[in-house]
Amino acid sequence: MIKVNLLNNRAVSGSQSINISGGGAGISEGSDLEKLALKNFVILISLTALLFVFEFQNISGLESRLNVLRTEFNNLSAEVESKRVFAVEAEKLQNELKQIKERVEIIKVLSKNRLLELRAMDILQNLVPEKVWFERVNYQNHKFDVDAVAVDIEDVTIFKDALDNQDTFKNIMIRNTQERELKNNTVHSFSMSFEVEAFK
Repeated sequence: MIKVNLLNNRAVSGSQSINISGGGAGISEGSDLEKLALKNFVILISLTALLFVFEFQNISGLESRLNVLRTEFNNLSAEVESKRVFAVEAEKLQNELKQIKERVEIIKVLSKNRLLELRAMDILQNLVPEKVWFERVNYQNHKFDVDAVAVDIEDVTIFKDALDNQDTFKNIMIRNTQERELKNNTVHSFSMSFEVEAFK
């Protein structure tokens, strides 16, 4: 009985020795796995760091390019705005210049008409016979309307003939010729109209 127990104890001790030996092998394999995991972790960290550096460089380059483009855009916007303001001012000046030109043309026409009127009046004054005088003279749209008085009826004919012989006047018409008393004298009242030609 005692011998058997000893064998059993040895068997147990042997099994314990085997288990211990087996446990050492497990510990060795666990260390290799840890080293491999650590190595993989280091590699992963390195790749992550490299990727971070690469992305950082790309982002920095893109931000720099974006700043350049933003500056160019701002410069172009400022230039467009300045040209727009210039265009508005140029249009305003052009309108003012157009108005001034129109006023100058109006003044030229008025001056020409005034000169025509003055020259016509000067010529008309030299053509009026001594025994004819005007009671009313109206000039409008290059046309004279006059009311006059002549001492003799022949003076009316002389006046009309003088107008006919001038290139300055045309469409000469005499109307409403009648006698009347003026300061105890018999005179001839008449109305006359004629147009003024442009001077050459």
